[in-house]
Amino acid sequence: MRAGTFSSSNIYKLMTNGKTAGSLGKPALTYIEETKYEVMLGRSLNTEISSRPALWGTFVESYVNDNHIGLEYELASTERLIHPLYQQWTGAPDLIGEDCVGDIKCPQLKNYCELVKSFKNNSLLDDFPEYYWQLVSNAILTCVDYAELIVFCPYVEELPDIRSAALESNDKRFNFIVNAIDEELPYLIKGGHYKNVMRYKWQVTQQERDQLTERVKMAINLLLEV
Repeated sequence: MRAGTFSSSNIYKLMTNGKTAGSLGKPALTYIEETKYEVMLGRSLNTEISSRPALWGTFVESYVNDNHIGLEYELASTERLIHPLYQQWTGAPDLIGEDCVGDIKCPQLKNYCELVKSFKNNSLLDDFPEYYWQLVSNAILTCVDYAELIVFCPYVEELPDIRSAALESNDKRFNFIVNAIDEELPYLIKGGHYKNVMRYKWQVTQQERDQLTERVKMAINLLLEV
């Protein structure tokens, strides 16, 4: 269902600007063209095998949900959400709460440090627009007022549990986690400068909702052009 639609995870590209005020930037136009190709192909353009950092993030998300997320959220189903008015607008949130949508990121060490810095500086929109607009999009799709980004990097003491879970999954894609020594995986020193879980929550404004909706409408109009 993701193929041929504008998904929350890539929707930040539609927020890039061209030289003329209010116009779409080159990343937006490229994204629209790629989405057109997917419509015509009837499948995703992406045929790349996931890298180890991407697989690490995918696997560890479930560990974070099971061990570090409170009762304020429920793990979202695997079903992709569709905007009620615009069928070409979809998203797949990680977490859905009563009035908040959440997303879990399990980055490598440098990216973790940069994300924590952006949290402290209140500069997530400037530093990581891809994450910011992903959550704004999912807040719109789930009709909630708030969005929260949760980033995780395990303490070294947590690595044995993560390895055990990877082994129990019986998924060969995660064998590198099972067989890796500590230094080959991202981890933090407990009691050091960084905590294993950091969270950034904000209220999604009506202006942000309107801005993103307008860009998606522009993109759909171009997508449907023959």
